[in-house]
Amino acid sequence: MPTLNLANTTLAYTEGNAATQLDAGGTVSGATWTGGSLVARITANADGGDRISIADTDGDGTAITIVGTDIFADTGGGAVDVGDLSAAGGVAVAGAALTVTFGAGVTDPIVQEIVQSLRYETVSDAPSTTDRTVTVTVTDSGGSADDTRTVSVAATNDDPVITGLSDRTFTQNLLKETHQTIGGGVTVSDPDGFISDGATLQVENMTPGQNLLESFWVDTDGTGLEITALNEISVDGTVVGSIGGGVDGGMLAFIFNANATIADVEKIAQNVTYRVITDEPVATRPIEFRLQDGNGGSTSDTITVTVTPENEAPRHRTDIVTGSVENVRTIEPIDGPGWHVSRFPSATFDNFVLDGDARIRIGIDAASPNIGYQGYQYDVGDSTEISIRFYMPDDWGTTGTIHTGVWAVGYDPDGSSWVFPSLEYNHGDRDFNVWDQGQFNHLGLPSDVATNAWHDITIAYEGSSIVFTVSGDRADGSAYSLSYTDTTVGTTSTFRTAILTARSDNTSTYDTLWDDLTTDEGDASASTVWATANVRVGGTVAIDGLEIADRDGGVLTTRLSVGGNGTITVDTAGTAGVTGNGTDTIKITGTVAEINAALSGLSFTAVEGAQPVANITVTTTDDGGLSDTDFIRISIAGGGQAPDVANSAPVTAAATVDLQPGDSYVFQGADFPFTDTDGDALEAVRIDSLPEIGTLTFNGVAVSVGQMIDVADIAAGRLVFTADMRGADASFVFRVSDGADMSATARFALQVADPSPDGGGMDAIGGTPAADDLTGGDENDVVRGQEGDDNIRGAGGDDEILAGRRDNGNDTLSGGTGNDTLGGGVGDDSIDGGDDDDILFGREGSDRLSGGDGNDIIFTGDGDDTVNGGFGNDTLWGSDGDDLLIGGAGSDTFTFGVLAGNDRVADFDLGDDALDLRYAVRDFESLDDVAAAARLGVDGNGNPSLVIDLGPGEDGNPQSVTITGLTLADLTDMTILI
Repeated sequence: MPTLNLANTTLAYTEGNAATQLDAGGTVSGATWTGGSLVARITANADGGDRISIADTDGDGTAITIVGTDIFADTGGGAVDVGDLSAAGGVAVAGAALTVTFGAGVTDPIVQEIVQSLRYETVSDAPSTTDRTVTVTVTDSGGSADDTRTVSVAATNDDPVITGLSDRTFTQNLLKETHQTIGGGVTVSDPDGFISDGATLQVENMTPGQNLLESFWVDTDGTGLEITALNEISVDGTVVGSIGGGVDGGMLAFIFNANATIADVEKIAQNVTYRVITDEPVATRPIEFRLQDGNGGSTSDTITVTVTPENEAPRHRTDIVTGSVENVRTIEPIDGPGWHVSRFPSATFDNFVLDGDARIRIGIDAASPNIGYQGYQYDVGDSTEISIRFYMPDDWGTTGTIHTGVWAVGYDPDGSSWVFPSLEYNHGDRDFNVWDQGQFNHLGLPSDVATNAWHDITIAYEGSSIVFTVSGDRADGSAYSLSYTDTTVGTTSTFRTAILTARSDNTSTYDTLWDDLTTDEGDASASTVWATANVRVGGTVAIDGLEIADRDGGVLTTRLSVGGNGTITVDTAGTAGVTGNGTDTIKITGTVAEINAALSGLSFTAVEGAQPVANITVTTTDDGGLSDTDFIRISIAGGGQAPDVANSAPVTAAATVDLQPGDSYVFQGADFPFTDTDGDALEAVRIDSLPEIGTLTFNGVAVSVGQMIDVADIAAGRLVFTADMRGADASFVFRVSDGADMSATARFALQVADPSPDGGGMDAIGGTPAADDLTGGDENDVVRGQEGDDNIRGAGGDDEILAGRRDNGNDTLSGGTGNDTLGGGVGDDSIDGGDDDDILFGREGSDRLSGGDGNDIIFTGDGDDTVNGGFGNDTLWGSDGDDLLIGGAGSDTFTFGVLAGNDRVADFDLGDDALDLRYAVRDFESLDDVAAAARLGVDGNGNPSLVIDLGPGEDGNPQSVTITGLTLADLTDMTILI
């Protein structure tokens, strides 16, 4: 009978440790071991991650090794096979037995060394902490003996895991407009179960540099996430923690409570968003997601967010005024240009109109004291002065501290720091605190300062200093003015952002009103009267202060024209290119500095016969095609002799060119018909709509709707149309300018020849003047009909099926399978795209066009057409005539250009379809513009319908789209592209 002795104490094991000897001092003795065995197994509380193994590392004389299922012993004379293992490698999993069956020649020292080589470990990240019982049994020729040892297991906290984050790239203007999601696709897990109470998620830019211009937040639009006024965050209605930070370039932090699940944390991480509103963004920034569970385990992952710069329009320096403040009553929300909310929640922000005057209101919620500065943020570009009016009420009480102020964010060009000079009104002591480089400098207001009154704040660069000024009236009506000068910033810093802020350090509830934000830099999107001047006939007036600005630099063109009312002169001593100096139209080409040097000598001389009022039109265009246009208005006194004769607008007409598929046509000035009764010359062409197919480019960049093209640039070959390879006709609408006025619109037709076969199995099939029945093969065919009522089928392949441009027959065209291009003729044609992604165009006549399967593009023509997109995500273009558009199944886009007629959409789906109004005659700049052009009507079948006015057509008649089944209330739920 053998004997076996294991230690009676408990073996302590901690999760993550290596396999540990069960008993380094275990003993065993027996008789004959040949044919005997050793069995080790966990007989109580085995866990899935438990392992029993054999590994000899004590170096005590007898060496045990394992190869596969063989076990060897070396007592000094070399390794000898002493038995077989039940598990390869000598490892038994969970509660399985690890058995050694002994062979011949096994002695007590060998068996004892094997017992001492037994080991325990767990590979689980979340092991059970219940004590295990390990039982070892040995059997020799005389019988069996067993013993047990208890193993305690202590679990350790495992770090959570973040995976699935990916780098993101956004355009500069997209990030300026709104927050963009950066956490999409992320997954969050925790090997040993997530402890949420006290857990945190932090998101931070690891190389900050944009500070107040940068922020993080979460998307709450349809995601199930909600932020309350107390900075709590909830998921699907359950509060799971709090949210804070994320502004001023700081870290966004979430602190979770016991309600949060790991799925909640993952959803929040997936909906983290990022925004930076600067016009000069750093190209890349590493953004780190850090997650720590409630037990202190942590993990992180980093993505790179890349911002792609975009061309900024040039600007003329001119005042931007948001309004005045007399007798305000009616309140209407507005969307002021350039404004962005710079703080989140617990405060209300409104940019609104009161009886025609624009103001900004910031309201602080009494339930949320000390929640950080709240405010609006405005990009003021390269301005060197900011002015603002601030309303000082008398009903805020005298306790606590309430701050309001205007910040001017400046950039130190050596890259060492951002600076935040500001003026801040502290109601507790009625000081204006100038926050300057980390120090407060108090400007004590007069004790009798007028309340319920407006006061003025100005922040301006003057030489090497920034000057802060606050001024207004005392209660008795006398004026006061206080100033503070900062000299630490230097002369080359420039403002980038003005921020209107408010903060409460107690539980007061109050509103702050701001008014008349003015900067010394113009709004690139507006055409305004920049300045006024007075001069007599024959006299000359200097026009001082006109400057241009463009953050992108490069070569720009500034064009000044006064339309025959006088002559314009600029300084030609510099290096700018100047043409037409001393005439009524001047063109200046050069950098910003070169053009401004020329403009420094700008003057106007009134000529005999000039109108009493003359406008100098100033248009600056950058090398990307973006422009800004403003006016200088000049009153001309001529002793009553100035004739009241207005400039006659030029006249243009339709134009046509013919070209081959894929060819490029370089326009010349003579291509645009021009007649002017005043004898003025063609100065520029305005592009009012884009070709339906093919590309129209200026200097290699796609032309935008409304872009002005100088005739000199046209003569230089910079305006080019490239036809589509498939031979589709196109057109665009244009106007011509004499420098003072525009003509009416006209259409430029781009007639593209039918494509020719190019080999590779393509068939060329031509019809006859009779009624033909033509069928292509399975290759890529070109099939052309002629006169007569033809029936043309494409069969397989990517076919070009053309009824014939001047074919007045009523043709039937079918594309079959493949990505086909099908075009009608003059008659009333029936066109079916068939399967796959087709292009269909109707040309003249009242055609029926069906896209069939696939994602099709369908252009109507000049007649009253009926279009059915069929299956797939189709794009349907309304053109001349009164068309019926049916999108069919899929997510369809209904597009209306300058030539739209009065069309009807029969099946607009609010959930799937989109309305594209970007190319319409009417200039829709906002959804409010769409709402203003909309009314409730009925369609031809008497159904309630939404009618949107698209603006007049070429003939002056109104154009519209009627959307069956929708009402005005549906506008907010529609996808509208403007």
